[in-house]
Amino acid sequence: MTVVSVVIPCRNYGRYLRESLESVLAQSHREIEVVVVDYGSTDETPAVAAEYETVRYVSCANEGLGSARNEGLRATHGPLVLFLDADDVLVADAVETFVDVLEARPDCAFAYGHQRFFDADGPVPQRGSGPQGCLAEDDPYRWMLRASSPLRNASAVVYRRTSIEGLGGFATDLDGCEDLDLNMRLARRHPICCNDRVVLMTRVHDANMTKQWGHMLTNAVAAQKRQRPYAEQHPRYRDDYRAGLAAARSYWGTRLADAAADAARMGAARTAFAGLAVLGRSDPGALPRAALRVVKELSRRRAR
Repeated sequence: MTVVSVVIPCRNYGRYLRESLESVLAQSHREIEVVVVDYGSTDETPAVAAEYETVRYVSCANEGLGSARNEGLRATHGPLVLFLDADDVLVADAVETFVDVLEARPDCAFAYGHQRFFDADGPVPQRGSGPQGCLAEDDPYRWMLRASSPLRNASAVVYRRTSIEGLGGFATDLDGCEDLDLNMRLARRHPICCNDRVVLMTRVHDANMTKQWGHMLTNAVAAQKRQRPYAEQHPRYRDDYRAGLAAARSYWGTRLADAAADAARMGAARTAFAGLAVLGRSDPGALPRAALRVVKELSRRRAR
């Protein structure tokens, strides 16, 4: 039976880690090795990991999520690898169905599945386009290039170890979008395939990295721009590259602009202007309108 390595990077998510681990240990596929990579936690993460005899705990410096994932890759040996976020939960047959898909498609570098969302009160409405089927496999790179975050969640992907190692692992300077960068690099070289079912329950909470709008805008734009040399060398991808860059800027930039306006409305001028500075670096075309909104909100507040 194929061994699947599940790597769980964790930084101060000890309050969620137990549920994440339980979902892995309850998988219908039994040949699983589990490694928790603690990259700088100051909470109960080590104690939670220590509750499980079959879970290996690795501690390392906080050098970002990409570095933590690479550390977990080095600490495991299974030919298939799943990187599970410490606040997310796998459905019971997720690993089994991924193994089936990848064994049927030995040419594929990775398989991806779909996700649903939940919070402390239970299921929440689907966000984004949702699991509406699979991409066209004739050119997955083009599909990924045009979409800002096409696979939605790194926890819903299972990789072949040899494919990741062949590209040197995750980038360590794209915190939050290192998975997007890796997936696009892999899709340029290998087929990928779809596990067309819900495999992951994604937790919605106030500390989600994806709610750090400025951070995500910076890294999403940087990840997309890394595709520019390849797109320039292969003209058929130039329009797709530009569309993907515009999508990344629109999605994250809009949310950052809204957050800056909200901060100004609350009187947090320093926070508002810090957001504008990030917007100016990564989406300069959106800066004038966003700045005008901030100025108007600050003026209204002063006039009260």
